[in-house]
Amino acid sequence: MKKALLIIIPALLTVIACRNRDQNLTADVEVPVTVEEIRLKPIEEYVNITGTVYPEGEVVLKSKISAEYYLEKNPRTGRPWQLGDRINAGELIARLEDQEYVISVKYETNKLNLELAESELRKQESLYEKGGVTLKELKTASINYENAKNTLENSRLQLEKTRIVAPISGVIVDLPYYTRGTQIETGSTIAKIMNYKTMFMDVQLPEKYIGKVKPGQS
Repeated sequence: MKKALLIIIPALLTVIACRNRDQNLTADVEVPVTVEEIRLKPIEEYVNITGTVYPEGEVVLKSKISAEYYLEKNPRTGRPWQLGDRINAGELIARLEDQEYVISVKYETNKLNLELAESELRKQESLYEKGGVTLKELKTASINYENAKNTLENSRLQLEKTRIVAPISGVIVDLPYYTRGTQIETGSTIAKIMNYKTMFMDVQLPEKYIGKVKPGQS
């Protein structure tokens, strides 16, 4: 009886194992497949680089004279200029007042001298046409007029140093605080303006990419 059991059990195990192998061999396996039409496309290549970004325009305004400082108002807000304010070229940021400096420039005196020199030149031109003066006298009057005009222009430029005007449009990114009426020295920073309308980036491009980069690429 024991011998019979020993023979039957291995036989059953063999049958079961064979059946399992048959099932594994006949199993269906689903593989996902996608189909795409072959078309010509441009090959894109990306380059990761780092660099420094610069604004289109940047200017630091400094005092050219020693004088009393007065911050002006933003014409669009009615309050004094502040950091972050947008400013247009030609707008007044601050005034520098020094009465002695203004007197030394002699703008009004030089303006009067130009008016007199111009009047004298017109007079000499009229007399020369009538033969009343020589060519030398006419040339002298003309030289005096040009000298007076240049002197007045120089006075105007000197007087402009009392007006801190924005030379470019942009955003105020630096505006040191000075108490109104305080005396500031020559070379003191008044404001810094940046124009962010267009930005530039300074990068170090690897040599292997130099031949692949062209103007206008982004």
